[in-house]
Amino acid sequence: YSPLSNRIITYREPGAEADFFQMATVIHEATHQVAYNTGLHSRTADTPLWVSEGLAKMFEARGVHSSYRYNGLEERINRTQLEYLQSLMASNQLRGKLVELVQEDSLFDSNPQLAYALAWGLTFYLCETHSSDYSRYMNHIRNLPPFQAYTAAKRLGDFQHVVCRDLNDLELRMVRYLSGF
Repeated sequence: YSPLSNRIITYREPGAEADFFQMATVIHEATHQVAYNTGLHSRTADTPLWVSEGLAKMFEARGVHSSYRYNGLEERINRTQLEYLQSLMASNQLRGKLVELVQEDSLFDSNPQLAYALAWGLTFYLCETHSSDYSRYMNHIRNLPPFQAYTAAKRLGDFQHVVCRDLNDLELRMVRYLSGF
């Protein structure tokens, strides 16, 4: 998906069968497009990557994109992202990463696998356990001014104001929740 052109380009090798990962990629990219086209995010605002990527990763799970058919909690889990996060949780490698993710996008450059997994984990946790806070935050994000930088201090302050003041406590609660699967 390109936010500049608002188009998705997909392809499949002739004769190749679509597999789960190819379909998940199409769903992921389509989620970006739908989020922008419906006004959930603005293509002209500096939307934090964790917000757009976390939502797209969440929709990869069949219980999210096909909830009428797969309606259990287990089917709303993105297993690939959860298993990666659980391996990091077991070795205590997540501590402090949530603040970094919320505050700036640099984790997507330095450790993309962690950034995508943590974006999914935070999005999933908030949607499942704090949906009204998540909804208020998404409303805030959709109203960011166009063509203006969203500074690290402002990003952190907005998240703390709308969702949770204590991100270390939020991280602990999220880790406890995700450890239960």
